[in-house]
Amino acid sequence: MVVDASITLSWFFDDQVSPFTEAVLERIARMPTWVPALWSLEFVNALLNAQGRGRIKPAQRMAMLDEAIRLPLRVDYEAVSSAEIDKLAERYALSAYDATYLELAIRRALPLVTLDKAFVNAARTAKHPVQTTLTPLRR
Repeated sequence: MVVDASITLSWFFDDQVSPFTEAVLERIARMPTWVPALWSLEFVNALLNAQGRGRIKPAQRMAMLDEAIRLPLRVDYEAVSSAEIDKLAERYALSAYDATYLELAIRRALPLVTLDKAFVNAARTAKHPVQTTLTPLRR
């Protein structure tokens, strides 16, 4: 599966965790789980934003980052053309960042796992498998 930052960040914030996200966390130990290379930047940025809004303290941010680095996620470093990302972003009204996750899921023929409703709609429009709180997790 390919998980996006909405999923991985939920594991670190009590107000975002749910039975669905906990089930995804449990699955990553048993199932190859991919993120694009930009995931680490997106994750760090989200933690910095959370700190800036006073949700977490610097020490918490660093502890979360240390824990995230140890997650058994496979990072895809394969070069992807900007033209391909642009095409997907335009076609499905996604940010270039979200289009990168969709491109990875399509290229590796893996389901996309997200909490982002716009992203779910885009994946469904692309006729690509997507799992969200609205769909049961397959074992």
